[in-house]
Formats: sequence, structure tokens, C-alpha cells
Amino acid sequence: MAANVNFPFICKKNIAHGLESHKMSIIFNEEGLADVQTPCVAQTFINHGALLYKIYAIGTKFHIVKRPSLRNFADSKWSEESTIFFNSHNISSGDCTPNALSTLDVDDDQPQQINESLVQDLAKHLHIDINMSLYGADIIICTKTGRHYIIDVNVFPSYDGVEDYLQQLADHVLFKISLQ
Repeated sequence: MAANVNFPFICKKNIAHGLESHKMSIIFNEEGLADVQTPCVAQTFINHGALLYKIYAIGTKFHIVKRPSLRNFADSKWSEESTIFFNSHNISSGDCTPNALSTLDVDDDQPQQINESLVQDLAKHLHIDINMSLYGADIIICTKTGRHYIIDVNVFPSYDGVEDYLQQLADHVLFKISLQ
């Protein structure tokens, strides 16, 4: 499938679960194409202020959890960068420690504020479009434009950071059973 993917871009393994699914790379230039490990999904990298929003859905309830993410990369230096290999779990999990890939430089653009009503609308549409009531979505916000991007959708995610999620899950399952 052809897409409008530009340098730099992130390569994600084309698998949904397991340790291998967290192995990724950032390809900055044509020389880095030799580092692409197929099969993979490629997405244009967007500077987003090292902040990722996890959207967790349990039925019709949606929760927003902030997570660290990849730092910004200077536009002028992309062509000079070597491929970066990383494990997304070490960057964006709830218990990871800040590191060189997730820490902004002092002169970097700061993260934009999330538009919660927009995210609620996105979550409602996603709920309908994928016909699922238990899922997670990762959203980043471009530091230059403020535009929100869904960069990943996860089936039955960890719900890490959602208070009382087990009770909410139980309530949702009981509700679904009551409909039958």
C-alpha cells in the first residue's frame, strides 16, 4: 500500500503483541533505508514535544493518560542523523525513566495542550469505526500546528494509569451480559 511517508519516519514491526512489537526505528535519510526491517509499518515522524497521550476506552467511558515519548528532532539536522533503534516500552511506559530519547532540549518546542473535546469525539468515532468497546489509542500533537494524530490503536491495552479500571471493566462486562 502506498502512502505519503516522508523523512524522518518511524518503522514499527508489523505485529501487534509481544516483545518484538515494541522494537522500532527512526529512519532519517536515504542511507537509513538499509536499516529498515520488513515487514513493517512506516509513519512520518512528527515532532510532538516528547509527550504522548494514551486514550483508553472501556465501553463508552474514555480516559486520557499522559506518557513520555520521543523527543523532538531538529528539522535542519535530519539528513545528518543515523538511524535510531529503540524499544517503545523503554520510552513510553508508565514506569520508564527519562532518557536521551525522551528528554527535550532547552530550545525545543514544548508540547501542545490536548483538546479534550476533540479527543472525546475521536474516541467516540473510533468506538463506532472499529466496533470495539475495549481498546486504546495513542495520540500525539504536532508542536508546530497543534494538530492531533492517532498513531496507534491497541486491542485490550494495559489500562496503566486508569484508576479503578478493573471495576470499570467488570461493570462493562456485566452491562454487556445484561444486553443478551
